[in-house]
Amino acid sequence: ISYDYIGGMMSFGETFGSRIGRWIEQNVAGVSPDEIDASGADALHVQSIIEGIIESWETGQVVTLW
Repeated sequence: ISYDYIGGMMSFGETFGSRIGRWIEQNVAGVSPDEIDASGADALHVQSIIEGIIESWETGQVVTLW
């Protein structure tokens, strides 16, 4: 996949087609769940970081995540 503008995708919504396509490719190829690019565990990890950022912003405090 290639994109005609610098920086690749212009919005978050544009990531879904390639992300889902890659997930399907890896599943069809029999890649084990712990080897899947951007696994559910990765997504949960990132979500906890996002939640920490929001909490830090709202409270004005440093938030310890782990």
